[in-house]
Amino acid sequence: MEFPLATSYGREVLAANLNWYEVETMDIDKMVADLKKEQERLGRAVAALLGIGSAAGGKRRGRPPGAPKKRRGGLTAAGRKRLSEMMKKRWAERRKKGA
Repeated sequence: MEFPLATSYGREVLAANLNWYEVETMDIDKMVADLKKEQERLGRAVAALLGIGSAAGGKRRGRPPGAPKKRRGGLTAAGRKRLSEMMKKRWAERRKKGA
């Protein structure tokens, strides 16, 4: 019995298969290299887009440095006094009801 690889036909088939394998691996290597390049390009694009929201990349938002802070909801001296009198009155009424 003769093995098919021992014949010249078998060698040709084997050589063709090896050649196909080399071509396939080269194609895969090229695809991987292309994908890595694309990944780097996308990484730079994402970084650029994220940089747009930062202070360095666009218009600054909010209060400018050194500007005075807004005072919200502060009580005036007269308001505090009036509130104090109202609370004293309220607690005095509660003490009367409880006793």
